[in-house]
Amino acid sequence: MRLRRAALCGACLASLWASLWAGTAAASGRWYAWLDRVSPGQAEAAAARWGARGVPATRLPSDRLLGVETGFVYLVALESLFQAEAQAYVDRLQQGGFKGTGVQYFSDAVPAGAAEALGTEPVFAVDAEVDGAAPAEIVALTRSDDGDLIRVLKRHADGTLSLEASHAARLFDLPRVTEGERARAFPLGPSPEAGTAVVFEAGFNDARQASHWSLIFTFSAKDVRVAPKVFFVPGARSPVPVRVAFESTPAGLGYTVTVEGLKRGPQVRRMVWREDRFVDAGAPK
Repeated sequence: MRLRRAALCGACLASLWASLWAGTAAASGRWYAWLDRVSPGQAEAAAARWGARGVPATRLPSDRLLGVETGFVYLVALESLFQAEAQAYVDRLQQGGFKGTGVQYFSDAVPAGAAEALGTEPVFAVDAEVDGAAPAEIVALTRSDDGDLIRVLKRHADGTLSLEASHAARLFDLPRVTEGERARAFPLGPSPEAGTAVVFEAGFNDARQASHWSLIFTFSAKDVRVAPKVFFVPGARSPVPVRVAFESTPAGLGYTVTVEGLKRGPQVRRMVWREDRFVDAGAPK
């Protein structure tokens, strides 16, 4: 997906933007409430100091990020698909006396060799074991004028990658310009035989709504040449907040949709994976 090119309050991202404009593959990226940047040896103690002051700190090694200086660990307190959500969190931090904090956009590093294997289309990629055997493949969602595709790249012992499968993906008129993106992999069931779900999430802002779309691609066959099933879960930040949260449980993958801001209170629906589809968690087995 095309990334919204912006940088606020933090390390300069000039090298990131230069690399994207140069035509290399682009990974997903999100907005963060940025706390600090420290050396790896200082990261654990620095995170503990933030925690002792009531601010939870997540550590992001710089080698996981695209276009930033290597050899550091970034400390962040919030990750969001939306700039406004990260900004609101930072505003609260600053009002509480944490003046050195700010909003920062980080893009995930592209897996080595993915750009060469996929070409120059934007790529929404994640490592995932989708054929039941190590090492994990790279599963990528690419978008171009020729169509949207799910591609599976196989890793080889010599470090090279090859394209193992390419499947057409129907993206429900998903806009090309996103505000934030995330790619994650989850086990579908309690055992590896159940398969893997690759979840692509994206946030969009327009004059009417800040929407959050989740696309779930389920790989339940061992053969990556078998096209995954696709499930679409709508969400939103405004005008009516609809939050979608994914979680792995002993029974398998599930997600919860919470509609907030209603007069009768929040409405919650939980879905779980059963056999070959997501069903209401309260439905009889």
